[in-house]
Amino acid sequence: MLSGTVPSQRANVFARNERTLRIFGEYTTSRSYEFPVDAAPGDYFTMWYAIELQQSPPILVEIPDDITAVESLGVASDAGTPDSGE
Repeated sequence: MLSGTVPSQRANVFARNERTLRIFGEYTTSRSYEFPVDAAPGDYFTMWYAIELQQSPPILVEIPDDITAVESLGVASDAGTPDSGE
């Protein structure tokens, strides 16, 4: 899961896996985003958001090799299973 916030109430958020070239994303109406991505340790993602017709500068993020590093960032290692176990 990739999650975070953008500076506008409404925005499209995108993430492109640079290894597979697959693009993931979602439209947010609350500034917060959270969406699943297919990734392997060491993959790089280019991320950006769009507000109406304006696009943010892209940033490059890396999926850590160590799953404990992901957990320390607040990302669950269970690939997004809800707390209720459903």
